[in-house]
Amino acid sequence: VRVCKNIVVKPTWERYTPSSRDIVVEIDPGMAFGTGQHASTRMCMEAIENIILKDRSVGEWKVLDVGCGTGILGITAAKMGAQNVICVDNDPKATEIAAENAVINQVKDRLRILNEDAARIRDPRNLIIANLTSKLLLKLRSHLVRLLLPGGYLIISGIIEQDVPAIEKHFITEPLVKSAMLTEKEWVCYVL
Repeated sequence: VRVCKNIVVKPTWERYTPSSRDIVVEIDPGMAFGTGQHASTRMCMEAIENIILKDRSVGEWKVLDVGCGTGILGITAAKMGAQNVICVDNDPKATEIAAENAVINQVKDRLRILNEDAARIRDPRNLIIANLTSKLLLKLRSHLVRLLLPGGYLIISGIIEQDVPAIEKHFITEPLVKSAMLTEKEWVCYVL
């Protein structure tokens, strides 16, 4: 699946010959969420691509993938050049699959995969990706904002249209400002 301009997601068992610009993310989903086929995952990947390729002022990307599932978003950030990526999920099966996918994608050295509650993370980050439900995003909002370094980016998705008013009320407030909004069908992704 071509997710965006430069990123292609494929299962390990499929053959694919990439063009010179393609970044190929190989994902075996197992029992975890995140294959690049869901709108919210695709929009997050597009946002990651846009941020990392366009913001050349950042010397080192310190990324947090909250609710990492298969690890697809953290792996994408690493393949785009991020050196310091934390993937966190409270489902032990998800973190096991994410670790396997990190090895498959040869980014294991750049990822720390943690099986714990995201609220326990204390490392400040300049790129945080949270593809969760609106309810979970609202619950984690203050913690995510505390972790975000000045000038950093927060990508939130997994939001359906009916939850937009509540999300905007709580997320498009100081110190966050809306940088971009992506939509696909009934799904919404914000870059703050």
